[in-house]
Parts: sequence; structure tokens; C-alpha cells
Amino acid sequence: MSIRPFPPGKECLDFLRDGAQPVPDSDISGLGVILAFTVSAYLTFALVLVSYLFGQVDSSLLNTVDTQVFHVRPFRALRSRNDRPTRLRVSQALRQAILALSDQQIVTGIAILGAGFQGLRLGGIDSYHYQTVIYLAWMSSSVHLSALSILAPILKERPALRIWRLVGMLVLLVLLIIALIPTLSNDWGLLTWEGMASTNSGWGVPAVCFWATT
Repeated sequence: MSIRPFPPGKECLDFLRDGAQPVPDSDISGLGVILAFTVSAYLTFALVLVSYLFGQVDSSLLNTVDTQVFHVRPFRALRSRNDRPTRLRVSQALRQAILALSDQQIVTGIAILGAGFQGLRLGGIDSYHYQTVIYLAWMSSSVHLSALSILAPILKERPALRIWRLVGMLVLLVLLIIALIPTLSNDWGLLTWEGMASTNSGWGVPAVCFWATT
């Protein structure tokens, strides 16, 4: 992923006064990148919904509202002689698919935030693309959290996997908190402000310029 450097001959005061035009960045907001994130996230979320509909949620995680109001069927291990092997295989395959896809959400969330921080370091990532980075990372984090209730039985049996997920979630959380610092500026997200040229926008201002104005 190529990151542009801070525009030469310019200072943050110039951008905060005049604004700028957002420059396309296919490495962050390109159609292929957005599809790679959203398709994976929606597929993971769809499998989680299927698991709720077909009784793949551990009973210890369900309360009365889940079972009586939403009619969520709890997962029951299939160990008797009357168990249907096909149903058991489908259940295992579904959980393994959710496990792999949710792992991917942690990795991609950390990766996109890493690209955003690299853009901040070099100063070339504008506010629009930095906001896109934050949205994609939040989506990855939220989708991963939605899968935890389905994966609880697996994580209980595999401590190493549970520790890896805990570490990954903590890293993603810390990165997200740090990433939000520039967005605390009063000028963050403004399309225009007084004195800005009509052809410019606040979304074109380098995100690093808002770091010192929070």
C-alpha cells in the first residue's frame, strides 16, 4: 500500500485556513479494497445470523428474552446414537467457517489501522481517507465481536486460541482509541468553513493537521 507524503511547500496552517481538494486513493477507498472488507464482513455476519436461526448458540449465553421472545434455539451437542452425522458435520463446518472469517476480521482491522497510522506519520493521508480507515476498522471489530457468542464452545476448549483472540482484540481496541484522537478536533468532518475557497473541502485537509487542534 503506497502512502503519499505531506504535500511539499505547504504547512498545516495553510490547509486549516484554505482547505484542500481530496485526492483519490485507490489503496484505501478503491472499489476492490472496500469490497474486500465489506464482503468478508457481511459474509461473517450472515453466518452468525444463520447460526442463531439454526440453534448454534451455546445455551449458557442465552437468556429468557433470547429463548422466549426471539425464540433462539440453544446449541446442544449431538452425541447420542440418534444423532444425524450430516447435521453434526454442518454444525462443525459452520463454526469453523465463522472462526476463520472472524480471525480475518481482527487481522484486517489491525492492518488497515496500520496503514492509517503510516499515512499520519508521513502526513499524506487526508481526512476523508483517514475517516474511511476508521470506519473499516470499526466494522471489522464489530463483526468479530458478533461472532464470539457462536465461538464460545470452541474457545473454552482451546485456551491458546482464546489468548490469541484476547491479545488481538486488545491491540485493535488500543489502535482504535488512538486513531480517534484527530477526530476530536472541532473542525473535523466539516465540509467547509469561513474563508475556504469554494473548490476546496475540509475532507481534503491532511488528517495529521487535526492532531494538534484537538
